[in-house]
Amino acid sequence: MPIARTRLNARRREFARTHGPLNLIPLVDILTAIVFFSLLGAVSLRSALASFDLVAPSAAGEAGEAGNVATRPDLVVRVDRHQFVVRDGRQVTAVARPDVRDQAAFAELRHHLIRVTETLGRPPVITVVPSDDVSYDDVVRVLEQLQQVSPAAVALGSRARVPHD
Repeated sequence: MPIARTRLNARRREFARTHGPLNLIPLVDILTAIVFFSLLGAVSLRSALASFDLVAPSAAGEAGEAGNVATRPDLVVRVDRHQFVVRDGRQVTAVARPDVRDQAAFAELRHHLIRVTETLGRPPVITVVPSDDVSYDDVVRVLEQLQQVSPAAVALGSRARVPHD
């Protein structure tokens, strides 16, 4: 038994002589740098996420009209649960949809938008304003119908919320 202990101690001394004592300072330096840059990145990411401007930008005109910015949309499409309301200028047109899954209402909306676009003679600037009780799927389907018209710009708007008593 004492021979085994002597050999073990000899191996420990040999290891300590060739490798030296374990130095933890570089490890602590590296970990400190990792923590510092992680915290710095998290703070800058949070400030970058909080800096988004939530006010809708005005829709830009056609690509040929460089620097020309439209102050009003040509069309406003309000998406309600049982109808689509299209306002172009002073004319308001309602497209009824008795059923939420009614494909005919979407087709009628598309045909109305095509007629209005032809009267304008240029690609329209369109704002879509969904109601609170409309599903996301309905808004996406309306945006698909707008894509058929080839608009100059499309904006997603919101309306002022009335607090419930």
